[in-house]
Amino acid sequence: MGYDFEQCDLPWLDYRPPAQTATAKVIRSRKTAPNAETVFPLNLDKIVRVLVPKTKKGKADELLVIENITVDTTKFLKFDVFVNDEDDDLTELDKAAYAGTYAQVPHKSGQKTNTTSISLKLTNLYNRMDVEDDDTVLVTLVPRHKDEGVTIGGIKIIENPTPVKTANSSG
Repeated sequence: MGYDFEQCDLPWLDYRPPAQTATAKVIRSRKTAPNAETVFPLNLDKIVRVLVPKTKKGKADELLVIENITVDTTKFLKFDVFVNDEDDDLTELDKAAYAGTYAQVPHKSGQKTNTTSISLKLTNLYNRMDVEDDDTVLVTLVPRHKDEGVTIGGIKIIENPTPVKTANSSG
């Protein structure tokens, strides 16, 4: 029909909500939080804090991958993910950085359960945190649903397979 649509940016593709922080009651997290390998799989029915190893020291371009999330498709299920520096304690003004949310709306399907995974970018969080010399970060999973219905198979940090291009990079 001869229509030409105006080319414009799609700002919602890479939209991140404003930085949200929540005070975290972490007492020497290195001593109290278990390593992720020893905790999963687990039913997410309470707040869980685990130490997750980074791929390398410094502020790398990494993704937090929460694997094998098995959910009951008939229930509303939601959990938030927060990331802290591994060395945080109560004597500092500690803030947990919001990494993202998983939400599932109840629906009818052929299966009562569904399994999926999510990946959350950590690059912007690292820019606001002191993680230069850290081998691990503290990840907190906060369930926002009332009943059981979420099982998490594992959690890990990987290098971003599609690195973010910045506006001021050449090439």
